[in-house]
Amino acid sequence: MKRIILLVLILAVTPFLLESEKTLHQQVEEIRISNSKNPETLKWEYVKDRAFDEYNNLTKGYNKPVIIYLNEDATRQDSLFVNEYIKKLKALIPSMKIGLDSLEGASYPFHYVNLGFGSESFLHQYFAKQELNDGTIILRSRPGFVTTSDSSKHSMLDFNFKNTISDQTKRLYMECELSKAIFATKSTTKPYNKLFDVQTFNPSYFDDSFGFLGDKDQFLLQKVYSDDFLTQFEAYLNAYYPWRYAYSFLHKKNMELLAVGVVSLLGIIVFLLLFSLFQIEKFKTPFLNYYVPVVLIWAHLVNLKSIYTYLTDFTTVTSWGSSVLF
Repeated sequence: MKRIILLVLILAVTPFLLESEKTLHQQVEEIRISNSKNPETLKWEYVKDRAFDEYNNLTKGYNKPVIIYLNEDATRQDSLFVNEYIKKLKALIPSMKIGLDSLEGASYPFHYVNLGFGSESFLHQYFAKQELNDGTIILRSRPGFVTTSDSSKHSMLDFNFKNTISDQTKRLYMECELSKAIFATKSTTKPYNKLFDVQTFNPSYFDDSFGFLGDKDQFLLQKVYSDDFLTQFEAYLNAYYPWRYAYSFLHKKNMELLAVGVVSLLGIIVFLLLFSLFQIEKFKTPFLNYYVPVVLIWAHLVNLKSIYTYLTDFTTVTSWGSSVLF
């Protein structure tokens, strides 16, 4: 009888542990929206939105030393702007290797970024072109346009500024384009997310704002390229999100292994209890000797399936007195 009580308790307690009124997906969405409105968590939500792809894999654009070259049309002011930008990046990312014209202490492969200013080239017909509201024209080489045998990466940019454009605006345009050339990934070029204002890595092609390198962009770069980024990010997830989502976000395969392990362990325990129970316990009514084991086995199989679904499928709701509801 004690074994039957224990088996029934396992069946009764599990739904209470799994019960929820909303799917985990709904809970996460509510937290995401709320945190995106909270100044204390807004920037971390921006990182979560722009640093990871659709499979929650971290993506990085900067993965080799960067050398920036200016063509002969560049002015002393252009060179000054680039040097200031390099200093800003090094302040954000102390480990970053980047230089103007040369870079000491670094080896191949490099990422070469060439800046032109109103230069004429037959190559420009193959570049992506953007004309801004103030008349500025920006030409960008497409990914993979130039390849070399040493595995170096090449990016080419050309700016055509109107005489009426201020030096400050020129500097902002150059910073934005250099940032995209150096750091852009599929994650940073995802469609505009209305939860955040327009930034370099949250571009809006239906907005008058060009999306300069903003505070959230700088926070993104500072965090993603820090040595302990994943530790910091995991701490953020654990602080604000349900444990299932927080753990599976960075450890999806481990979450599946955990689900299999929990279900297997509980299944073994239940099997041993059932086996020992019906080796000893006998009902006076012969029919019950077959009916009770079948019912208990079926109930526990449903229970184990509910546990596995709870740990791996975040679009379901588990409620008391029922199996998983879709």
